Amino acid sequence: MKKTKVCVVGAGTAGMSAAWSLSRYPEKFEVTVCERKPQAGGVATTEHLEVQPGVYCDINDGVQGGSSSYKNSILLHREVNFQPSPVHMRVSFGQDSRSWTNYLPSETNGKEIQELQSEIHRFGLYLKLISWLEPIFIFIPIWLTARLFCLSSRFTNAMLYPLTALFFGTGNQTANVSSALIARVFLDPDLKLFDYNSERLLASQADMFAFDKLSEIYQALADRCVELSGGQTKFYFNETVTRISSTNVYRNANELIDTFDVIIFACDAENALKILDKPSRLQQTVLGNVQYFDDVTYTHTDLDYMNEHYNVHLASDQYFIHSDANDPTRPLEMSFNLSNYQPELIKLKREKYPSLNIFQTIFLNKSESNRWTVDKLDKRKVLLERWWRQFAHVWQHFLFTVPLIRFLQQESPTTLFAGAYTMFNTHEIACISGLAAAHQLGASYPFESDRLAVKQFDLYMNYTYGKCRNGQKTLLQRFTTFILLPLLWIAIIIRKRL
Repeated sequence: MKKTKVCVVGAGTAGMSAAWSLSRYPEKFEVTVCERKPQAGGVATTEHLEVQPGVYCDINDGVQGGSSSYKNSILLHREVNFQPSPVHMRVSFGQDSRSWTNYLPSETNGKEIQELQSEIHRFGLYLKLISWLEPIFIFIPIWLTARLFCLSSRFTNAMLYPLTALFFGTGNQTANVSSALIARVFLDPDLKLFDYNSERLLASQADMFAFDKLSEIYQALADRCVELSGGQTKFYFNETVTRISSTNVYRNANELIDTFDVIIFACDAENALKILDKPSRLQQTVLGNVQYFDDVTYTHTDLDYMNEHYNVHLASDQYFIHSDANDPTRPLEMSFNLSNYQPELIKLKREKYPSLNIFQTIFLNKSESNRWTVDKLDKRKVLLERWWRQFAHVWQHFLFTVPLIRFLQQESPTTLFAGAYTMFNTHEIACISGLAAAHQLGASYPFESDRLAVKQFDLYMNYTYGKCRNGQKTLLQRFTTFILLPLLWIAIIIRKRL
């Protein structure tokens, strides 16, 4: 039987999960992975940093962890003998009297929690309504939902926007995030990140996890791919794909790497569109609609900076959100106390260095860097500076990209697309997207024994391929085809004429 030659462009989470799943069938597939960076993992990296004079530690950068519902990610990591560490997330929002947390008692939790009790309670009812009408609210940004439900600017700016920024890292695009996502992260019994609490908005026990060393996980996955395939799966790091014409893959514009049967674009939408030799109109529409922003992360030890911009409880807080004082609708910055979150740092702090506190601060959207407080950071205390790009969960993404992804997947039998941008920006979706691309080519779904993992995979397949694992069409597909898509195309025509 002739093997299918597959080129996976990108060795991030999506690319690695696709390569691993395909490599389980060496009799069917011959896999080549091209990655422009020197290692696998994409934005999920680990840095070996000197956190104190003479004290070194491995610190995860770009991706920290996730919800305990990230079953596919957890199971994939277990395949290479890595187990995430459970943590109870503790978050501090705002500063001074306007601050609030998800764990302090209401009477000691600042004015926001005490004075917004009635609105917090009403918001729980609104979440249920949004969930019931999700096909409508997925296209409505949260700023409009806030107005429709007559939410006060105080509640919206102090709680709703910072909370959304925490979930999705959206910075100054927070107000444009789809409203349906907020209901999902609270109410979906299998996919939620937090439990809703009628007194403090967020439940005090948020079951999350922190990843083990990401660089070792993805190197182990690459090694496992080679092992499973008997050496047939090949990885080319520091290999930049510059052009793809039909099934021909080139570097340096005209130097042919090889000709393949199928290309899986496991890179971001921008690069996929850039390297496609002659992108179709559908590819231009769907991929070109994904909006990306330049962000920067500083890993540092500047406690003075943290105290200036947040209410810091060194013994407990893990996440912090900072809003622009001149425009509270824009929560531009968020920080983490990694010493209360990442397993290696927790151990180091507990056993040897009780005063150790390593922070990461993210400044979002370079185009508005004039709003950043990065100049307040003591550069002598910066351990690492890392620039990266991420897409925004704006409502246009769920109107002009997500519903059309399935048609992009079906447009050509030689081209598939994987990555978090195909739905929304989480490590779990990136992982599932790679498994789904491999499944589409004939690699069976690997985690059938886990009910929640199967449900998440089926949900992704429904939206992105329009079918279940067994190939049957779904009610969601019929709804999309006969009701939603005509409305979508009308919206596209109107947008082009405006």
